[in-house]
Amino acid sequence: MTLEQFLRGKLSTLFIPLVKGEKCEICNSKDKLHLHHIKPFAIMLKEALDDLELKHYKNKNSYTDIEIKNIANIMLGKHLDSCYLTLCKDCHSHLHKVKDGSLCNITTKHEEYYAKEKLKNKLMEKYKIKCTREIMMPYLDSIADKKLFKDEQEELIKIFKKNKLKARTMGINTLNNFLKNINIPCTIKSKRENRRKSKNYKRTYWIVQKSFMK
Repeated sequence: MTLEQFLRGKLSTLFIPLVKGEKCEICNSKDKLHLHHIKPFAIMLKEALDDLELKHYKNKNSYTDIEIKNIANIMLGKHLDSCYLTLCKDCHSHLHKVKDGSLCNITTKHEEYYAKEKLKNKLMEKYKIKCTREIMMPYLDSIADKKLFKDEQEELIKIFKKNKLKARTMGINTLNNFLKNINIPCTIKSKRENRRKSKNYKRTYWIVQKSFMK
């Protein structure tokens, strides 16, 4: 057995069931789902071996039991820190070249190139959205239902800018459209402070409210 076969088998048992989605992120199919590594498996393996200062041998038996255990543990850690896409067999095949060097349903080299580039761009856009959601959602959860006055509003806008929102104005409509486009179930609303005892009486504040996506 090769080292890669062993590691893939171990990760398939321990890790993949935890992160694989219920449908393809390209076509929404629920049949024959695969997990696509955004960061290639081979690169993660090379990094793991470099971390352990070990040479790369194809055969698993070229390593001691302790070395195999250490390699597997580091690979598991790298997988936990990485990002993935759930793809059906067909969409996954379109992304990776099959054995004869062609792509599924592609007839010419030009069509092959443009089809692959188009799919890569689509996957990368989904990957960026996924990463943005992973950053934004915990932050929005932490401030949900809290009154955000001027300073807090500016801090919120900074978070949006860090996550690639580019616009001339950063009003509520712009922010809400951004959230809608990346499927984050939150809405920002503007209200006025009506409590007379509050130091912010009659000032406008924002409030982040969770909503259900249709």
